[in-house]
This record gives sequence, C-alpha cells and structure tokens, in this order.
Amino acid sequence: MTEVTTPKDAPPTEAPNSKAEPAAPDTTGTNQQRVRFSMRAKMLLAFVSVFTVIFVLLGVLTVNEVVGQAEKQLKKQNRETAIGAAKLISGDDMLKLQQEIPVGVPSKFFPKNFPTDNALYRELCQQLVDLRTAVPNASPYTFFQDPKTKKLLWETTYVYDPPEDWAAPFRGDVTELVGPETGLTYQLMLKSVNQVVDQPPYAESSGKRWESTYAPIKDSKGNNVAVLGVDFAMDYVETVRNEALKGILPILLLSYAVLIIMVLVLATWLTRPLKRLTVASQRIADGDYETEMDQPSTSRFADEMAVLSSTFALMVEKVRIRERNLASQVRRLTVQIDAKKREQSVAELTDSDFFSDILEKGKALREGFVAEVKPGGSADAATDAPGDTEA
Repeated sequence: MTEVTTPKDAPPTEAPNSKAEPAAPDTTGTNQQRVRFSMRAKMLLAFVSVFTVIFVLLGVLTVNEVVGQAEKQLKKQNRETAIGAAKLISGDDMLKLQQEIPVGVPSKFFPKNFPTDNALYRELCQQLVDLRTAVPNASPYTFFQDPKTKKLLWETTYVYDPPEDWAAPFRGDVTELVGPETGLTYQLMLKSVNQVVDQPPYAESSGKRWESTYAPIKDSKGNNVAVLGVDFAMDYVETVRNEALKGILPILLLSYAVLIIMVLVLATWLTRPLKRLTVASQRIADGDYETEMDQPSTSRFADEMAVLSSTFALMVEKVRIRERNLASQVRRLTVQIDAKKREQSVAELTDSDFFSDILEKGKALREGFVAEVKPGGSADAATDAPGDTEA
C-alpha cells in the first residue's frame, strides 16, 4: 500500500532564483501583553462618560438658572423697596436736620457723633428701623452731598441706639466706610444723588455677599436733598441655591442611575451577536471549519451586525470548501509524486551499467545456446534437447 504523506512531512524545496519571503512577525508576546477590553465595557464606559458630562452640565446650568432667576427677582424687589421707602421719607425733614445740626457733633456730647437727643434725628432713624423690621435682609441708611464741600456725608442709620462700631455717624465722611472717592462704591453713591442706582453684588472681606440700591429723597419742591441707601444681604440667594441643590440633586442622581442601567442592558443586547460571532471565529481559527454559523448570525433586525454575520458565514463556507478541495488535491498530488518516484527508481535501475552488463551477459548466453542447437531445429527442440540427453 502506498503511504500518503502530507505537505508538512515533505522536505521543503525552493524554486531556483526565487526570492525568500520575509518571515511573519511573531505576535505571541504582543497578544499576551494586550489586555482584553470587551466591546460592551467600551460602550458602557463611553455612554457613562457622556451621560456624566451631560448630567453635570445639566445640574450646573439648572442651579445657575434658578439662582440667576432668584437674583433677578431679589434685585427687582430690592429696587422697588428702596424706591418706595425713599418716597415715604420726608425730604423736608431731612433738609431741616441738615440745617439744625450743620456740623458734626463732638464726641464728648454724643458717642461717635450720633445725636440721639435730637427728636427729629430719632424720628428719621426710626423710619429706617421700621423698614428694617419690614424687610429683615435690608440694611438702610441715608446720606447727602454737602453743598459746600461737595463731599458725601452720612445722615441717618437704623443702628443708632445704641450705635454699633460699623454704623454710619451723623455727618461722618462716607469714604471712611466705603473707601476712597475714586472707588466704584463711592462713584455709584455720588451718581445716585440725581438718579436711582443699583450696585452689582459684591462680597465683604468676611465673604458675605451684598447688593445695594440707592434712591434719591425729594423734598416738597421736588429737589433731591438726600439719598436712601439700602444694602440687601444675599443670604436669600444662597438659600435658594441650597434648596435647588437639595431638590435637583436626588432627581439627577436617580435619572443617572436609571440611564446607566438602561445603557448596560442596551450594550449587552447590542454586543450579544458580536460575542457569538467572536466565539465562532475563535473556533474557526483553531481549524474547526465545521462550526455552524446559523446561531451566531441570527439577528432580529437586518442591521450591520446581521450583514457581518451572514458575510462571515459565507466566507467560512468558502474556506471550508477550499480546504476540502485543497486536501483532495494534496492527496492526488502525493500519489502522483510517489508514482513518479517509483518510475524514476526503475529508470535509474535499468539505466545503470550493472543492469546493462547483466543484459549483455544474458544475451550472450542466449546466443551461445542457440548456436549449439542443430541447424533446422526449433527453439523448442533446442530447449528440450538437454532433457532428452539426460533421459
């Protein structure tokens, strides 16, 4: 029986004048160093990253919008409060107080220039106290511009009995509390002598935020004789911010968790056909060309994954047929090569000098034997002659 050999058993041969093919790079070490990161994990990470950015931006924008609306509402309320309170204060009384006490009262008579024994002063200050009671986050005070020096001087305050260290003393220089005349606050206060002015939110050194509104006080003739300033604490805005965070944050976190779960389910569902296709491709890479592709290529919708699965199944079928044809051709080629080798072996034997010498000797023996046969005798007779002689 002829032994069938496979191509890997045969010694490698090189065609003459053929160029050597470059060896394929060894990727074994590289594959061992690579960390497998599934498509589902990548999709989950991508969606989580996107949703995280979206939800953070959504939370920040929502809180900022709520706080912005609160600031606008507070600014509007503060402006209306300052304008309304300025209309309730008598400008004639403010002008009269400026004329009754034309200069600062010495500290020896009144602590820090607070003329608390003056009935008009106490009456005007009490109006600011009432305003403070009605609007707890408001800190009202009044000031006027000295007609001679053109400087801004304090007139009344809601903190007068007893006065605080930070309270505005009567006829005290405004710059001692708000800063130099070139500063923004002083310039806005100076501008408010003739019109209503809103000062944007600002922060003290302690970190507390304020917003101020300055409204002119008119006398009975319509002249601006003083200015009502109201500092509004921005604690309300901080309260709104905190309440917004408390209300929005749980909703955002719950929505975020629900979306992450949905993304996980969606990523699992989308990558399931790809996972099946990966398992099938690994089997085929191991030489199992009989792997059934019906199950991996099954898809509910005719999407790109279904096309990939069907195309891969068609490719595998073609490779399977080609593998079978190649194996059959290899077997036939092996048989032909063995037959050719036998013919070459016989040819080498018959073409040798030894075989030629044997043929010559055999021929000489036949010719010598025929020569001993009688003339006219047949070859058969000649062949039988020795037997007859022996008999």
